[in-house]
Amino acid sequence: MLIVDEAFGEFIKKKNSTINLEYPNIMVTRSFSKSFGLAGLRIGYCVVEGKEMRELPFKVDFPFSITNISIRAALKVPEDTEFLKKTIKKTKKSKEKTIRELGRRFHIAKTHKTTPIFLCGGQKDTYGYFLQKGILTVPGSEFMNLDDSLC
Repeated sequence: MLIVDEAFGEFIKKKNSTINLEYPNIMVTRSFSKSFGLAGLRIGYCVVEGKEMRELPFKVDFPFSITNISIRAALKVPEDTEFLKKTIKKTKKSKEKTIRELGRRFHIAKTHKTTPIFLCGGQKDTYGYFLQKGILTVPGSEFMNLDDSLC
């Protein structure tokens, strides 16, 4: 099975989405967090082919519970296409500004323009490094099963 995370799926051209591939072993996951602005509700969806694959998400123990409010919002927001267009436009502008500002402090690796990677120079204490640069992040030490190379 191949699981493809398309959390930013609404930001890419439909022809480039894995959702268009009709293979029985692909699961595409998407989020309502990014383009629909429902980050705090912790809800998303997956697109799969075949009955066995459709039943698979119900056999998984999810780390976050889904509330009735989350479900109602997720069913309602896709109907508001104007909101989606505005959110995507606003997010793209915000991303451009973020890249521009971070580009003043960090070296940007040569990657596809949709996936900027900022290089920190092999810092062991990434949290401290960003903090010294005036950027507040989450240390990540609270995440289970991570060594200290990311914290």
